[in-house]
Amino acid sequence: MLLGKPEPLNWVELYKVFEVIRDSVKPTPLDKSGLATKDEISAFTGSANRPDVSGPDARHARMGGGPPQRQMTLREGQDFISRLAKAWMESLQ
Repeated sequence: MLLGKPEPLNWVELYKVFEVIRDSVKPTPLDKSGLATKDEISAFTGSANRPDVSGPDARHARMGGGPPQRQMTLREGQDFISRLAKAWMESLQ
């Protein structure tokens, strides 16, 4: 449903897609499934969650600790989720 929206997804919507895919491959961790690397996952989740990376569009208003070493712009997050969703759907066939 979310991936079929005509307008680009925001961080909250992207993270929902991420959660569906992550939970569907359990008990295998997402990075071990071959669908995404640990570095990609860390950059995506850190960027989506942290207001010091994504400003007011972040999923959270406040977070402790520092930002992730690698970060994604919203556009990079959209591209990542698009690739992840495609790889996931292909893995289901």
